[in-house]
Amino acid sequence: MNPDAWDSIKQLGWWANFGIEGVDMRPAITCFIGVLLCVALNRTTEYFTGTEYGPVKGCVKNCKTGHATNIIEGLAVGFESAVWTGIVLCVAIFASVMIYSNTNNAIFIAYGVAMCGIGMLTLTGNTISMDVFGPVADNANGIAEMGYETKVLGEAKYKEARQILADLDAVGNTTKAVTKGVAIGSAVIAAVSLFASFITVIGSGGQGETSRCRWPCSITWPAF
Repeated sequence: MNPDAWDSIKQLGWWANFGIEGVDMRPAITCFIGVLLCVALNRTTEYFTGTEYGPVKGCVKNCKTGHATNIIEGLAVGFESAVWTGIVLCVAIFASVMIYSNTNNAIFIAYGVAMCGIGMLTLTGNTISMDVFGPVADNANGIAEMGYETKVLGEAKYKEARQILADLDAVGNTTKAVTKGVAIGSAVIAAVSLFASFITVIGSGGQGETSRCRWPCSITWPAF
């Protein structure tokens, strides 16, 4: 091991090694940040798409007052959701950068952001399960629309069954939106990591990790 790297690990604070010399918990911490990011994106998307929360209720209310108010409310909710999602992503990226900020090395900082993305991938099973539920609920509602007859079920039973399936369809749409929020977040983290890798390659003159690149990297652009 590089002696400088070993000395750097031994000088880590208690938050990075839990008081055990030679232990480096920074990769695990950045992974945990990714897990928290995934949960935060789930909650943020659920708030803006769930039928029991204010944004959707506001859209429902404005649907009753006309097309113009409906469009304005929908745009406002969409822009607000994008702002809060951006804030959540920026906080996670900033936290991952700060974990490795004492290294003064762009490669390590990019590694911390990449580990944040790995942390998001630890919840892939949960995300795929929610992703599957959306189409199942949609198909159930569609089959019911084609198969139910008012004369056979009766007016009261027909309305009750349709309402149950409509609620199920709404939940399926929410879970589908939640998985899209996680996908967008993971794409942002991956893009930041790839861009940092690009800067590293350019700053090292194409030598990549074989050349030492201090933060911020000095980039020499080729002459065209």
